[in-house]
Amino acid sequence: MKSTKSQKLRSLLFRGLLVLAPVAANVSCSNDVSGIGSSLVTDKSEITVDSAFTITGKSVATTELRARTLSQLIGNIDARNYGSLTSDFVTQFMPAANIDTVKIDPANVDSIKLLLSFYGNTITGDSMTPMGIKVFALNRQLPSVLSSSFDPSGYYDSSKPLSSTIYSSNLLYSDSLENNATHGIVTKLPVSIGRDLITEYNSNPATFTTPYGFADFFPGIYVSNSFGSGRVTNIFNTRLDIYYHYPAKYTNTLDEERDTVYYTLSTIAMATPEVLTNNNMRFNIAPELSSLAADNTIAVSPLGYEPQITLPVREILSSYRNASSSSMVVVNSLTLRLPVDTIANDYGINPPSHVLLIPASQRDAFFDQQKVPDNVTSFLADYSSATKSYYFSNLRPYIMDIINSGKSEAEIDELSTLAIVPVEVTSETTEATYYTSSVSIVTAVGPHIEGPAMCKFDLDNAKIHFTYSSEKINF
Repeated sequence: MKSTKSQKLRSLLFRGLLVLAPVAANVSCSNDVSGIGSSLVTDKSEITVDSAFTITGKSVATTELRARTLSQLIGNIDARNYGSLTSDFVTQFMPAANIDTVKIDPANVDSIKLLLSFYGNTITGDSMTPMGIKVFALNRQLPSVLSSSFDPSGYYDSSKPLSSTIYSSNLLYSDSLENNATHGIVTKLPVSIGRDLITEYNSNPATFTTPYGFADFFPGIYVSNSFGSGRVTNIFNTRLDIYYHYPAKYTNTLDEERDTVYYTLSTIAMATPEVLTNNNMRFNIAPELSSLAADNTIAVSPLGYEPQITLPVREILSSYRNASSSSMVVVNSLTLRLPVDTIANDYGINPPSHVLLIPASQRDAFFDQQKVPDNVTSFLADYSSATKSYYFSNLRPYIMDIINSGKSEAEIDELSTLAIVPVEVTSETTEATYYTSSVSIVTAVGPHIEGPAMCKFDLDNAKIHFTYSSEKINF
């Protein structure tokens, strides 16, 4: 009983001192907080910031990516110190749930167009270069599991393209507007497709209730490169628009009723996260990058290399256990800063905008199961152009999970090997109210398909800061 009371008293005193007492911090050593609380008890309270850790890493080749993503990459590029990348894509469509059949009659359909939208700042390469695409109808269902190495041969008739067009990203815009403008690649499909879709909706509206039912009727499209090189474009929105007319009446300023015809459009289907869409990519890495990867830790995406680092988890645990053997210890924080260097190239290829930190053994399952970071074993960091680094500010749950779960040495070693994966992040922002601020919520994370990206990690200057509070109480 006496021991239990003593433990409770020590715990209460420790918590009170951590909240009320100013403390001094140091790096890789400890300083006493002298004089604080000495009138109450004779004790020592201190905060320790341990940064005497080293990080090792290597470059791991990534020859294949598996993910559903809304980013559809089209084009090809050959960049110095990067390599040659070619990408085209296949996609199914999510149908519109409601169609105004009073106004949209098969006979009133004038045309149907495929619109591929992109931002001016999501291209890599020469914005002036004319590029061409061809669009084909898929003639059978896509496999349920797709990857970047998927070969669409056999899923379309190469002798029967639906349409083709030539496009350029800034034929109509000045360079000063390029980064702000939303552009579209528009190509007209056979009008019979639009009329068949409306006829199907009138006859079997259930076809339009699920993406699976719609895919049975219209399996999707394959979009391939047909002309030009020197640019890849990241498509953020792919949709089918039906253009149609319908008769109506209106009343003029003299209160006279007149006949008229309205011309308008309606989006009948769109590529969404719920449907299958896949970038079919081929990448030949530059010899210079391969040589660099042999002795350095680099990231090259969409395909190429991913960094794999080893965190000194055993040393961090040793620091914690040594302190807790004779004191009461609370882990305050664990942070990680990873500086990077850009790799010289002739197309302005920069570091990935986001990276995912996750145990290497859990990497594939994370994407296969379309997870989002749980901030316990998987974490996101944005690239900071100001500090030229990725900063993980809250890895405390990661180390606390290891401390509290009683993992074996083998399990600790497995969790110490972490993959750094370039990723795309989709988020939604809640609206701010009078009482609350807006909050951004990550809704989806997938492998980086937005366009070429690369950098070299400077692990010699990487920093881990492990901070804990400890207190010794003398009775």
